[in-house]
Amino acid sequence: MSLRFTPVDKLKTAAVKTAADFKPASNSKYDPFPDRLRKQVDDLFSRAATAGGFDQLRPAPNDMHQHFCLKKGTIYYYPEREREITKIGSVYHKAAAANVALLDELLKQDQFVLENKEAWVELQTPFTHLENPGALELHKLRREEIGWGFDAEKGLSVVTVREWGAISDLGDVPTVIGECCMHVYFVQFMRGSETIPVVRDVEEEALLREQKEKPKPKLKLSINLRGLVSGPSEKKNPLEEMEKEAERRRREEEEREEMDWDRDADDSWE
Repeated sequence: MSLRFTPVDKLKTAAVKTAADFKPASNSKYDPFPDRLRKQVDDLFSRAATAGGFDQLRPAPNDMHQHFCLKKGTIYYYPEREREITKIGSVYHKAAAANVALLDELLKQDQFVLENKEAWVELQTPFTHLENPGALELHKLRREEIGWGFDAEKGLSVVTVREWGAISDLGDVPTVIGECCMHVYFVQFMRGSETIPVVRDVEEEALLREQKEKPKPKLKLSINLRGLVSGPSEKKNPLEEMEKEAERRRREEEEREEMDWDRDADDSWE
């Protein structure tokens, strides 16, 4: 049996990444978007690629515990209605990759006149702690303007306001008919409790139910007056503890990525 080997030169070539790989939004197909928007998307992507590699920027499994997903929808101001928000596209490990995918989705839609560069309005949120979709309310736009910005998790949002109205004189009293709404495309960070149902063991469910039904013990003054004695504390939810620990580690990883990027950005580009 003969063995076939891949030449070393081909292996080296396959691993080489060009400057274009680190700046996907610089592709000419994204020309309809503002230059500043494309630059910020590229900066976030290149930092993530340099710190964690390109494997972390590929689409992730849909049942992943924590991920970034793409969403689009309509938020109605008049008349008042429920929000219409739907999930689109794949999910991702990193917001940087999801932002690029959101640009691709925007190129497919027909609600935004992307080529009108004068209509774009940047949302400045340097100190925001709001995440999408809550951060969408920060956009303050006039009719036909297109707002863009990033939330606390570096997820991109692009929105526009549409309205129309008329006076109807069909009845005895003239009435105003019309609609005012905001069309939205955004990246949202999904935590574990928002993506999968909480499944507990049967015995654990019975214990939690028993603890809820049990009357709370009254505070008693101890004989030695050194403190108050209360009943036993309830058992901590292990899933919540795991989510808190995962959140803490993720934020530590992001801080390390920021520090590595600031220290090694110049060398990595060379």
